[in-house]
Amino acid sequence: IFGADPIDGGTIKVKGKKVVIKSPADAIKNKIAFLTEDRKGQGLVLAESIRTNLILANMKGFSTGAFLDDKRIEKTG
Repeated sequence: IFGADPIDGGTIKVKGKKVVIKSPADAIKNKIAFLTEDRKGQGLVLAESIRTNLILANMKGFSTGAFLDDKRIEKTG
């Protein structure tokens, strides 16, 4: 859905409602996430913990501006 391949047909429905996805931002607004084909090679930072990888997946929820918010991170465990 986010890929480099052009759309060649079909429709996307979320909870039965047709949605139009023209950008990654549109997909995110509709709760659609990117899942790389090579999840181990491209989807994770293998040298880091599961916790860090989860934080990286939701930077908006754990940051203020350009900085991570340690209090938010600690609050979630």
